[in-house]
Amino acid sequence: MKKIIVSAWVFLLWCLNVFAYTPSAELVEKMDLVVAKFEIIIDTKWEGYRWSVLNAIEIYQKRYEWDERISYILWYLYDNLSEADTTSASGVSNSTISWAYSWEYTISDSTYGTEVAVTISWDTRTITSNALANHEVGTFPNKANPNTISEQDKRWELDLTPTYTWNATWAHDSWVAYNGVKYQLETAERLECASGEVYRIEAQQTVIDVIGLDFNNAHVQPTWEYHYHWVSDLLMETLEWDDVVHVWYATDGFPLFYSKQWSYTPSYQLVGDTRTGTNCIYRDSEIPVEGTTPDGTYDRDWEFVAWLWNLDSCNGAYVDDQYGYFITEDFPFGPRCMNGETSTKTWPGGWAQWWPGWRSGPWTNRTWAPTR
Repeated sequence: MKKIIVSAWVFLLWCLNVFAYTPSAELVEKMDLVVAKFEIIIDTKWEGYRWSVLNAIEIYQKRYEWDERISYILWYLYDNLSEADTTSASGVSNSTISWAYSWEYTISDSTYGTEVAVTISWDTRTITSNALANHEVGTFPNKANPNTISEQDKRWELDLTPTYTWNATWAHDSWVAYNGVKYQLETAERLECASGEVYRIEAQQTVIDVIGLDFNNAHVQPTWEYHYHWVSDLLMETLEWDDVVHVWYATDGFPLFYSKQWSYTPSYQLVGDTRTGTNCIYRDSEIPVEGTTPDGTYDRDWEFVAWLWNLDSCNGAYVDDQYGYFITEDFPFGPRCMNGETSTKTWPGGWAQWWPGWRSGPWTNRTWAPTR
């Protein structure tokens, strides 16, 4: 046992290339704490935790100096092994995820009118829905949204065994909940500047009320289709779960998750530079943009920073060796791109118009996935 633990410590130093480095007393104390945790899981869980160790090393190797680097890694390991007896390598146990809607099922809710049917044939998962939510919704039309909710005839065909492509692509209707109501994170509202910039207005902001969201963070399109722009507490209450819940699937076939404890954090931050753009118009009104500070009102206010936290550029991560996307509290709030094959791979506006902080160039060069 001790030999294995010592080997783990040597492995850590080898990865950091610091064999000549003498750790401080504080670091030795931290190492003792980590070793105590490793003793709990080393016999049965080491292979599973190995990738978490590698991820931590890769993150901090790039961002910190020697002493600080090792210190951060040790605390990372200590925090993430705190529930080592019940938790898997990704930080989530199979027993805490509800997969109640991962196979064939039907929903017929007389109270709300919801009608959903899911079938599986060969390699395809098909969902048909009338797009009526199975919970209370807000009042429509309202002051900011003139549309009335109406039944739809919706159908999605998703890959039952999706393939990770390493080629992230934008997708408009990127996910659908188990109740047959779709998610659209972006809005159609935007500023267009005479100087060429385009700023798409975010749904999750309080500066400009443009789409009339209800208490489910949802509203109605001109086609009279009700859909979510972010997480609905009432939707989540229909699912039994502890921390991570399976909400349903993205359009490339990979699962969509939501973490009650916000265990997964997007790797996005506000752009440091001030905004650019002159004579920017929204609905015939000019809105000052040039020189203003990014605050999250627009999609371009954000930029992706690889390894900043534990989600990739499409808000994805591995859960129990299963890749999936997350609904999150912060931008981008969910997947705005797909890492699997999808039929919606292009957008006529071009990447630079919508992708936060990225002015040009293909964004396949700016994406990453957790090391496996």
